[in-house]
Amino acid sequence: MKINLNGLFFAHFAPRLWKRTVRVVVMFTMKQIGEAVRARRKALGLTQIEAAGLCGVGERFLRELELGKPTVQMGKALQVLSGLGLKLSIEAGGR
Repeated sequence: MKINLNGLFFAHFAPRLWKRTVRVVVMFTMKQIGEAVRARRKALGLTQIEAAGLCGVGERFLRELELGKPTVQMGKALQVLSGLGLKLSIEAGGR
């Protein structure tokens, strides 16, 4: 399985799948997704309040997402990714 988050390539399987020269990070947890969201928000120069308003979610939701809460609503999380200009794609890969 491969996951691409806005140009960063995330691989679920061993390095044998990493055939192109890209930044590779294994992404398994909501904490890591939250860290990517926080990094993007800060790169855009937004506060949590501003980013939450831009994305149409509450400040509490955004804070919990950035902290890696594992039970956040997937629809809202995808809404935040889109609102911050991040793309998430998942591909099944052969073994």
